[in-house]
Amino acid sequence: MEDENIKITQEEYKKTFQEVERVIEELNSIIKAGDYHRWEQYLTPKFIASVMDPENLKKINEQPLLKRNKIEIKTLHDYFMYVVVPSRASVRLDDLIFTDQNKVKAFMFVRQDPVLIYQLEKIGETWKISVW
Repeated sequence: MEDENIKITQEEYKKTFQEVERVIEELNSIIKAGDYHRWEQYLTPKFIASVMDPENLKKINEQPLLKRNKIEIKTLHDYFMYVVVPSRASVRLDDLIFTDQNKVKAFMFVRQDPVLIYQLEKIGETWKISVW
């Protein structure tokens, strides 16, 4: 898949898919191991700022599972342990949507519905978790 305004060749799609798939496999391994510091290296400053935005934290803390377990997300480490680890340890890449040459949305199909698992931005030669 791609944004209608972005033209990506099959070759570019395949190459990017393989790169992103490797990153997601690495992230799965990092998340399963609970390795916060390695996970943090895959984040853009924009992503960190977005997660830690007080309005966003308020929304996150309203999630029923967190409320029921009396968990309050206050730090990026809390977010990793209580949101990322339970939800992202076993994701797989099924499709990509390019928003530009260096930004993709990664999807996994769940019961045939696409679910956004990551927004990734290529910075230099490295894909990082980002927002835009």
